[in-house]
Amino acid sequence: MEKSPKRKRKSNRKEWNDLKSKQLLNAGVCQKMFLQTLAISDKVVDNVCKRLITSPVLNKDMRGKHSNRPLSMKEDVKNAIRKHINSFPIVDSHYVRENTAKKYLESGLCISKMHRLYLKWILDEPLTNSNNSVINATLRQYTDIFNTEFNLSFFKPKKDQCDVYKVYKLACPEEKLKQKDLYDEHLLNKSLARELKNEDKRRALADPTFCVAVFDLQKVLTAPQC
Repeated sequence: MEKSPKRKRKSNRKEWNDLKSKQLLNAGVCQKMFLQTLAISDKVVDNVCKRLITSPVLNKDMRGKHSNRPLSMKEDVKNAIRKHINSFPIVDSHYVRENTAKKYLESGLCISKMHRLYLKWILDEPLTNSNNSVINATLRQYTDIFNTEFNLSFFKPKKDQCDVYKVYKLACPEEKLKQKDLYDEHLLNKSLARELKNEDKRRALADPTFCVAVFDLQKVLTAPQC
């Protein structure tokens, strides 16, 4: 008795996926979980729902882009913020070996702390605007100037620092005067050693018979410890 060939079962995957999609679109979600996941308020959701009633496409947000009352930062406020940021000392990039244009502030600082210091600093500075009032700035304004006009970051040491540098940095003003000659000589030797290393690297790139190997003996132990 010959067996009839098996009929291929028609796949209903597409219909199944369409059905699941409709169910997901109509499924309810926890409002509290939804708002906390997106970090938004219920007012944002209400405004979107109201706009979707009139049109399925949301118009571009035009807040802050009108011309009847421009919300641009005044130039005297910008100058005051620039002056305050420039007053912070730059950390010596003693162990930054790469060539970089970025400068670093002390690791104990952050933008919010700098802004709090600015609000105290502006009271003592003889800086006033055209209305002879103190030039205050919001955290947002301070952050915008810091991020757009300065190539600054907060120093986070990723490498061990040498003893000479740490002792000089932590010394009191009187001790720094005594150690200044030693510290300046240390920086001079550092710059000289780096220049000699770069010169050898350039020679190695140009001369295939010349080989250069660099070891950081203060960080890498080439022999096992006892």
